[in-house]
Amino acid sequence: MEAENSKTNTHKGLAILTIGHFINDVHAAFLPTFTPILMMNLGLSITQASMLTFLSGIINSFMQPLLGYASDQTSRPLMILIGPILAALGASLIPSSPSYALAFFFVGLWAIGSATFHPQGQGSVGHLTTSQNLSFAFSIFSVGGILASALSPLYGAYLYQRLGEAFLPIVTSIPVLLYAMLVFKFLPTIPGKHAYKSSVETKGLKFILHSMKITFAPLSVAVIRDTSIQGIQFFMPIAIAAKGEQLETLAKYYLS
Repeated sequence: MEAENSKTNTHKGLAILTIGHFINDVHAAFLPTFTPILMMNLGLSITQASMLTFLSGIINSFMQPLLGYASDQTSRPLMILIGPILAALGASLIPSSPSYALAFFFVGLWAIGSATFHPQGQGSVGHLTTSQNLSFAFSIFSVGGILASALSPLYGAYLYQRLGEAFLPIVTSIPVLLYAMLVFKFLPTIPGKHAYKSSVETKGLKFILHSMKITFAPLSVAVIRDTSIQGIQFFMPIAIAAKGEQLETLAKYYLS
């Protein structure tokens, strides 16, 4: 009976984390989807617009190792709660940016939210499942993010056209709040995870640098791959919009 309850709790926890991954990443394409709107409303050049994408990438790159280290210090699910809230709020405010400075702020808020969720979200999967089922559990968790990224442009474009930019933050906050209730009720702590205690050699900046050193090869490949993908995702909507196409065309482009 105890083993059966443990298995049920594992499946429930994995489902909550996958839902959180979906909610966090469903805002992933809001910036490239709304970039042509920002350029038109604020009179931005392509270089100025590309700096927004650059900002989000830099924040994600440098903050995730630090936030991953911080999430190892606690069993409380603070990161997987705060991340989707900031991501949804920042992303939903992007198209209503009244100035370039505020556009930077909203993009930064969104990027911080995304960077906050992923380290603890991915780490929690490992604490919830056994080593025998770890690969399968990670694949389920990843499906939530991949599906969300695919639907993100359609989701953003639909809400913008149906509700307008003023209602975007209100509507996007609803699934985030429902997800937060699930976490509070069913995942108040991360099972099997305790406050991180280690030797001096594995603490602080030295530990982070060591971790980056041993992951340098796959990290380099990931950087090259994502540079190509982000470049295409950024410039294609601008090129399409320059030809007079509508927002629906931009959304459909991401799913083609």
